[in-house]
Amino acid sequence: MLAAVFGGFFFYEKHRQKKEKEETLPSAQEFLRVEDIRYNTICLGDGEYRAAIECGSINYFLLSMNEQYAIEQSFSRYIAGLTRNVQFQIQTRQVDMRWAITQIRGNSQKQNNAVLQGYADNLAKFLEDWSAQRSTLIRKNYIVVSSKNEKPEEAYGELNRLAQTTIDALSRMGVKCKVLNTQELLDVLYVSQNKERASYAPGPSKAEELGYMSLLVEGNNQSR
Repeated sequence: MLAAVFGGFFFYEKHRQKKEKEETLPSAQEFLRVEDIRYNTICLGDGEYRAAIECGSINYFLLSMNEQYAIEQSFSRYIAGLTRNVQFQIQTRQVDMRWAITQIRGNSQKQNNAVLQGYADNLAKFLEDWSAQRSTLIRKNYIVVSSKNEKPEEAYGELNRLAQTTIDALSRMGVKCKVLNTQELLDVLYVSQNKERASYAPGPSKAEELGYMSLLVEGNNQSR
């Protein structure tokens, strides 16, 4: 009888402590120091804002000496003209080949030409074997521009000017750039915090669907 009483008290206390821990669990915004992501901007609080530019690449070593010198001079002028700090970030993601395999198999079933259907099936099988044996990686380059202003509208305007200045400077070097929208910013943050399981695939990001901005994610148990 005494053991049952102590056992019941123990389980009650464990349940109470677990409930208190869940109630005091900080949000992802506090954990990541991100208040919000809106208008293509990351709001960090205390008047700090960030915008990100995705940059392409050029094969520098295949250029002539004069072309390399011109690019170096253009980049030096860009750096010297900056009025705010910028951050250069490179993300490497594993490519999810399943979307390509599914698309190829779907198109193969619509083919009336037996030769093309056989080619599509062989290509899908090759991609399956390839992805099973090795990882396919893709690299993304970003430049993050910053603004500190207590007035959000003025901060957005400053970030737009800095982003456009960066895009203009890099375009003269032959580098294609674009400003990340709100969904793309969310995806970049998700990848930076989930390097092991984040993968690249065309289409809308699943970061928001996976509950990235909530530290505690609940799921439904499904019987198999």
